[in-house]
Order: sequence, then C-alpha cells, then structure tokens
Amino acid sequence: VRRVAYLGVSESLSMVSTMVYVHTILRDVAGLFKVVRLVAYNTMTTKKHEVPQKLLASLLADYKKPEDLIGENGLLKQLTKLL
Repeated sequence: VRRVAYLGVSESLSMVSTMVYVHTILRDVAGLFKVVRLVAYNTMTTKKHEVPQKLLASLLADYKKPEDLIGENGLLKQLTKLL
C-alpha cells in the first residue's frame, strides 16, 4: 500500500486494475475447484446397487400400462415415498 502512494496516478490505477483482474481469475479458479471437488465426491460416493431379478419381476408382475409405473399411485411414487 505504501508503494502505491509513491507511484503516479496512472501507475496506481494500472496496479489496482491488475489486482482486480487477478482477484477475478482466482475467484473463478476457486469456483472451478469447487465444481471439480463436488464431481469427484459424487463419483466416489455413488454406488451402483444391483437389484435382484426376482425382486424386479415381482414388482413388475402387475404392470399393464404406463400409469402402473408412473401414475398417481404408480410403483415409482410408492418407492419414492419409502425412500
């Protein structure tokens, strides 16, 4: 800060402009790291669960039309409530 006082007005403005630019870049890089960290975390914690074929067959045994799966009282809604 003392150094800026000894510089001329144009040099001081140039230095401030550069500092603002660098700050913007660092903020953008920090945001990018947050995104990368979230993606990495989700990739590491996402487990694929194998659903037994017998269970799927029993759940779909009464399936006759799409509403049976995705309708108001469909299987998807019932399973979602359980979760």
